[in-house]
Order: sequence, then C-alpha cells, then structure tokens
Amino acid sequence: QQIKLSTRTMADTLHVGILGAGAIGCYVGMLLQSKNNKNELKVTFVGRKSLMVAVEKDGGMRATNGKGLDIFLRRDQITVSEDISSLSNCNIIVVCVKTVQTEAVAAELAKMLEEKKMKPILIYSFQNGIGNADIIRKHVNPKHTVLSTVVDFNTVWLSGAHFHNATLPPKLSLQTPPKEYEIENFRSRRFCRSLSKALFKVTTADDVEGFQYAKLMFNLINSINALSGLSVKGTLSEGGYRMCIYAAVQEAAEAYKSNGIVPKRSGIPLWALTTLLRMPDWLFWVVITTVVKIDPTAKSSMLQDLERGRKTEIKYLNGLVVSLAKKGNLKGAPVNQRLMDLIQMAEEKKQGSPKISASDLCRELGVSPKK
Repeated sequence: QQIKLSTRTMADTLHVGILGAGAIGCYVGMLLQSKNNKNELKVTFVGRKSLMVAVEKDGGMRATNGKGLDIFLRRDQITVSEDISSLSNCNIIVVCVKTVQTEAVAAELAKMLEEKKMKPILIYSFQNGIGNADIIRKHVNPKHTVLSTVVDFNTVWLSGAHFHNATLPPKLSLQTPPKEYEIENFRSRRFCRSLSKALFKVTTADDVEGFQYAKLMFNLINSINALSGLSVKGTLSEGGYRMCIYAAVQEAAEAYKSNGIVPKRSGIPLWALTTLLRMPDWLFWVVITTVVKIDPTAKSSMLQDLERGRKTEIKYLNGLVVSLAKKGNLKGAPVNQRLMDLIQMAEEKKQGSPKISASDLCRELGVSPKK
C-alpha cells in the first residue's frame, strides 16, 4: 500500500544524525548545519570521547578547505554526544564509523531504534569498502531504509576539533530509495538538495555498487600512503610509490574481472588510471590536477588511524582484493597480501607509520620502481 505525503511530512525539519562523527562525519555535518536554514535542517553528532574533549577545549568545531572556506560553530550551536540514544529524534542517520566497527554499531543502532519505537527513517552508510549497508540492513527493522553512499573526497582531522577537506571538489554518490517508497524518496531528495547547498557535488543512482568497487580501487593508495608516512601528495610525488599503487590496482582489476565485477567511475576513468600512474612526474601532475585538487595536508584515513593507534580498514580494502582473487581462482594477489601484512604489523606495534621508503617498499612488494 502506497503512503501519501502529508502536509506535515513535507514541512518536517530534516534532523540528521551523524553516527561515528570523525573527520568525514564532522565535516559533512558542519557544512550541512552551516549552509542550511536551521528551521529546515538540524544536526546531531555522536562520536568518541576524544571528540567531546576536543570540542570542549576549542569551544566548538571548525571546518576548512583549500579554497578559503572557514566555518566555526560554537559549542552552544552544536549538539554533540557519546550516547547513540541522542539520535532518537532523527529522521536521517548517516553512519560514518570505520568498517571494522559496522557490525557492532549496527546492532547497537537497531536496539536503539526499537527501544525508542522510532518511525521509519533513512539510514545512509558513508563508509569505505563494500557491503556496509547490507550489514546494517541485516540488523535494523526492515521498515527503515538503508542506503549506500560513495564518499569521494579526503578529510583530515587536524588539531583539536578542526576538520579540513583536503581534496576538491568533495563528491558524494548516493543511492536512491526504491521508487515506490514515496516518503523516503521525498526525504532523500531534500537531503540531496541540502548536501548541494552545503557545497558538495552530489550524484544519485539506483545502485552505487559499481561506484563502490571503483572507489575501492582508488582506495588502494591508502595502504601505501600509510606505510610511507607522507601526505597523499608526497606519496604520489614519488614514482616508486606510484608503481606500488599500480601493481596493487592491476591485481584488483584482474580480481574484478575474474568475478564479473564491473566498476563504474566518474572523474578519472579506470582505464586511464594505470597509464596515469606510470607517467613521468611532471606529466602525472599536469593530468591529475585537472581532475582533483590535492591539498598538502591530505592524508589517507588509514595513515590517520595508524597515527592514532587504531585498527585500520585494511581487511576491507586490500584484503577484499585478496579474497576476490581466491574466489576467482587466480593464483593470488601477492602485492595486496603483502601490503595487508605490513599494515597489520604496524597496527600491532602502535608506533604510527613505519615510514618505509619508496625503494624499500618496492623491494618488499617485488615491484620494479621503474615506469
């Protein structure tokens, strides 16, 4: 039975809950709040104690980017909590936790949704990797609509409660609800308009899995950036590191093909990626800067996790390539396997990045540093 939109539904304030408010979640939430009318949209942030401490110390939260954006929201202008139940009045929840936490957080979210007897809401997964939305969907009541999103930009948590968007433009690809879900589609369109007002480049699709696989392939730089200890720009500036990325991407392409996976990509076409990585330094930068502006402060989330002594998402990125290679009856994905081993060793040591040079990493991976 189709539910018709009521006047009240059409006038409802969008109440967006950011669950797992780290670098991405805080940046997205801050721009949503600051660039939209407070009577039309409000935001609640749920994050770790470290976020609470930083907000109290700084007297608020700050968001910046490389084009001069500088927003500061005072402590009395934002709602920040460690308690998931503070999201009980939200009609949209954006899940931003690390993939390694999805199962536990999804169970906690499902429990809260039931205890608070919440009406049907939209739940978006703003996470790396494949299958997070499926995990959330498995736990929550089916009356709630769970949708995937591809977050195609880098944000760095700088000192205190300062969040900096380090790659421009910030792109988001959001899955749309099924067409017969009238209220959910109406709310989803409002949310997308709000994101556009907040300076995000938004696209929508019925199915974003192809875009997720493409993003995963680009995310293979994360492990190499984390092992280098450099900024993303510093990592890409050295040909040896780019050849390591090239080798990891080639294995992913073979694993995808063996499993019938067809990645989709806007921006840099995937067919051009391997050519781009092997270009001379000067030509590489000429081409890459026509597509994305990389700030000197840009760091992969994996490097930021190592610096904070946290578990990374290596199993869900390079590890997935290894699994797909096995599933596709290939001989393996030795480059991605070794990258996973090196990151996991760094995780255990809890001493940040091992800062492996480009030449040493090429030797570790059995990759030629020559283009």
